[in-house]
Amino acid sequence: MDESVCHALWSCCGANDVWACKRSPVQKWPSCEREMFKLWSDWSTKLAKDQLEIMVVVLRRVWLRRNGVVFENSFVDPSVFFNQVVECLLDFQQAQCRQGSGQSYGVQISKATRWKSPVGETIKVNWDAAWRVNDYRCGIGVVIRDSCGEVLASLCCPKQNVVDPVVAEIYALWRAMKFCEELKFSMVQLEGDALSVVQAVNKEEASWE
Repeated sequence: MDESVCHALWSCCGANDVWACKRSPVQKWPSCEREMFKLWSDWSTKLAKDQLEIMVVVLRRVWLRRNGVVFENSFVDPSVFFNQVVECLLDFQQAQCRQGSGQSYGVQISKATRWKSPVGETIKVNWDAAWRVNDYRCGIGVVIRDSCGEVLASLCCPKQNVVDPVVAEIYALWRAMKFCEELKFSMVQLEGDALSVVQAVNKEEASWE
């Protein structure tokens, strides 16, 4: 029997300890099996906007936590988990504020483009990085999708002591390739929005600039 999205993110015992945490907006909700769309509709009508924002981050990190257990044999305690959720949401909100005020810190912000599916059995690997100039750290994000747009795997991780936004993008690309290697994906198409990094990687000769 195939496992449903709702079971993996909501009703399975591996997710129950997260949703039952004291800081969870749905701590006392019954974790019965249901369609994910209906569950989200229920949240949307009964939770406040700030609670919904937390729920979105929790859903994403529940999946990452699950991947960590399966692929890296690592486990994050629910109390630590929610600290990470709050920090992640705060970082995102601060990044949106900086972008809105025009502070790009030397990184060119490209216009939104529509995701294009890969051809045949090739899978697409999107990677990106967000750099914090004040404390020289960055966040890495990787999403792997098939030709139908279904998410096969995703990853996010921090990195300290990053002194340049280009270095952050290079590390994101390296982590995306490493992630594919860990998952035994060979037919991949890597896609990122850091033009200088993409051009350097695609050059036939070595680039030390």
